[in-house]
Amino acid sequence: MNLIEAFEQKLVNGFEDKTPDKIIETIVSKIFFYGEDVYKVYKYEKFFFGDFTDKNFRENFYREDFYWNNVTAPRIYLSLKPVKSIGGKYKIVDSEPEDFFIEMKKFDECLEKSMDFPANRARPSPHRNRFRRACAVHPEAARCLRFR
Repeated sequence: MNLIEAFEQKLVNGFEDKTPDKIIETIVSKIFFYGEDVYKVYKYEKFFFGDFTDKNFRENFYREDFYWNNVTAPRIYLSLKPVKSIGGKYKIVDSEPEDFFIEMKKFDECLEKSMDFPANRARPSPHRNRFRRACAVHPEAARCLRFR
């Protein structure tokens, strides 16, 4: 059983008595909505940009994805949860995780405050300084993002 199946079967510690209000399936993930709390789990598939069936790739992708999304939208992307299958259930752990999921807040309330919408492009992005600070720490990102 993988983490997506565990969410669907209520076999994630802390979610046994919860039923998602909705589940959205994207190309690369499943997103589970529980009221204002949202959880994103990446599918276990191979894509042109990486192999999500590979544990090392998955971990690195989760960490990078969460980092950059948290930098740009900290009110939405709250935390990265490391989990491990123990006794037929997934539990959040402090060490030696087998997988991860991303804890988020529901978009519709805080998205405008946290992200740069096309309608707001006339104004400078409020995240420009965050990007600049992040690029100072990660110079390779500056080349990709063209913030030099």
